[in-house]
Amino acid sequence: MSNNLLARLSLIALALTLSACDKASTAEEQAPLATVRIETLAARPLSISSELSGRIAAPRIAEVRARVAGVVLQRAFREGSDVKQGDVLFRIDPAPFKADLDSAQAS
Repeated sequence: MSNNLLARLSLIALALTLSACDKASTAEEQAPLATVRIETLAARPLSISSELSGRIAAPRIAEVRARVAGVVLQRAFREGSDVKQGDVLFRIDPAPFKADLDSAQAS
């Protein structure tokens, strides 16, 4: 009896395997075609602009002041401009200094 049962189960398994393989091949043949979209590329100018809010700050801050006290006749630099060591930044009225020099030389 077990021999007969084993033979029947083997035939059923073989039939299921063959039918499964057959269905896979027909499913592939009947698959619908995929829909695709075709676009034509064209070169055209593109402007990119962004409005952003923010704050800027200088990496270094320098305090600018005269070496001597006096009346400033002219400021020889613009705020925010680059200056180098030795550049003239202010023109100060020389009259009081000339008077002190003349007084010192007369004594």
